Amino acid sequence: MHNNIHDYIRFTSKNTNRQGSGHESVITKLEDSILKILGSPDYRPINKLELSRALNINSNGRSELRHLLSSLESKGIIKKIKKGRYVKRGGQELNGTIHFKLRGHAFVIIENSRDDTRVFIPPDLTGTAIHGDKVIIKIQKSQHPPHWTKNIKYKRVKDKLQSRFSETGKSPEGRVIKVLERKNEAVIATYFQK
Repeated sequence: MHNNIHDYIRFTSKNTNRQGSGHESVITKLEDSILKILGSPDYRPINKLELSRALNINSNGRSELRHLLSSLESKGIIKKIKKGRYVKRGGQELNGTIHFKLRGHAFVIIENSRDDTRVFIPPDLTGTAIHGDKVIIKIQKSQHPPHWTKNIKYKRVKDKLQSRFSETGKSPEGRVIKVLERKNEAVIATYFQK
């Protein structure tokens, strides 16, 4: 229905209350264009104004761009860094659902993973998350023993230290960065002061 961004801007400025399949497809195309720019190998972080210039969006369409950027940010697909610049989430940052255990630690089951990948979260790194919340986590520990263990002379000590530092058979460890969505909006509790 709309061939380019300028048609999209004219459409949104004339029909702000109308939602149609053409409008949604243009939003999807705009979202794909934003993610393509943010995911390019030579990308350097840019702010909303620079992004609107890169997409050839004039001042009339910037409010829609702001709305789309905040939507992508709330979904955990992109994040805002210093000076209002945007980057695509990735690398060591993952989305998932947190599940707490009785001793206070938790596991996050990663979304869109081929296998049931679980990341261990220590009790002091769970932030404000509550059981069942969708969260963004950052992987903390690597799954390899430290390099200095290869220089240990005694085999028994070396093997013991490498097995202690190795995460073989264990879940990777991480920390909660942000709560994306609460499972329960209201929490009923009793507060005890120590």
